[in-house]
Amino acid sequence: MKNCVFAGTFDPFTNGHKKITEICKRLFDKVYVVVGENPEKTPFFPPDVRLAAIRSEFEGDGSVETLFYSDVENYAEFLKQNGVVAYIRGIRNTEDFLFERRAEEKNRKIYPEIVTLYLSADGCKDISSTAVRGVIRDGGDFSGLVPEKAYGVIAEYLSKKKSL
Repeated sequence: MKNCVFAGTFDPFTNGHKKITEICKRLFDKVYVVVGENPEKTPFFPPDVRLAAIRSEFEGDGSVETLFYSDVENYAEFLKQNGVVAYIRGIRNTEDFLFERRAEEKNRKIYPEIVTLYLSADGCKDISSTAVRGVIRDGGDFSGLVPEKAYGVIAEYLSKKKSL
């Protein structure tokens, strides 16, 4: 069985993330979408909301499994522990690629068998989680930036947060 890991903070899961996941589904039997915590970032959404948003998009699809991993700096260790060699990285631009190449070198030291695949989400190169969070903070309409079902989960969370 061919498996891959597509990992990130997914804060929140965007249309670009969904497109990358859909590409992975065509290439692999199983796609592990792994939500991680980055100690250098303060997440806007808690892990349970990020997981629920992604799971809502792929509900009933046995080829996608969404997991949480607390150490985003050590995804290579996660892959090694789970025997997965294909590590998927979404890139939008040269900056993303250069950042990911540095991380790839570090990951190879931990797990030499790792194969990092760089995928681009055509039509979503201007969408980033940072941009989506900015729209949300400004009270704007972010419905076209995140997948439909994920939008429902996120909007519900934001509604509850406002009422507290």
